[in-house]
Amino acid sequence: MPHAAPRIAPGQTATTRAIVVERYGGPEELRLRDIELPPLASNEVRIRHTVIGVNFIDVYCRTGFFDLLKPPGVPGMEAAGMIEAVGSAVSGFSAGDRVAYACPPVGAYSERRNMAPELLVHLSDDITDEIAAAGLLKGVSASFLLHDVHAVKPVKSSSSMRRPAASASCWCNGRVISARR
Repeated sequence: MPHAAPRIAPGQTATTRAIVVERYGGPEELRLRDIELPPLASNEVRIRHTVIGVNFIDVYCRTGFFDLLKPPGVPGMEAAGMIEAVGSAVSGFSAGDRVAYACPPVGAYSERRNMAPELLVHLSDDITDEIAAAGLLKGVSASFLLHDVHAVKPVKSSSSMRRPAASASCWCNGRVISARR
């Protein structure tokens, strides 16, 4: 049974630990430090991350190749966790809800952060935080490539055409998982 979400008053502040990029460069520019969380806006939720996704786009942000992070800043765009507070204008989310996201703005390399609820997905009990944090961006990317960049359509089969078996694999928790149809 969901429990009531604590409400955060406007102007109330908190701190969290985060990996901060002090200036563009290599991994030596990453620093663990305490940062201030902005006050929770009425239309935001505060998430306590349990797992963050680490993706190659984070390297592009850290080096300045992509213009998504301005130093000093916190990289990362994929994470899973639990909502710990809900702004007064938010509906559909409660403290204790498990959620994940895979999108800008950057800031996932932190213990806690504020997010707009429309950027979040609820997690069902059968999806672990690790799978959600590691796989959500990959799923969004696959959907985008298959449906928006180049729509995949059925191929008319003929007796002279052979259809190869479909297969896929991914890296998950230190092992390769393969699927073959």
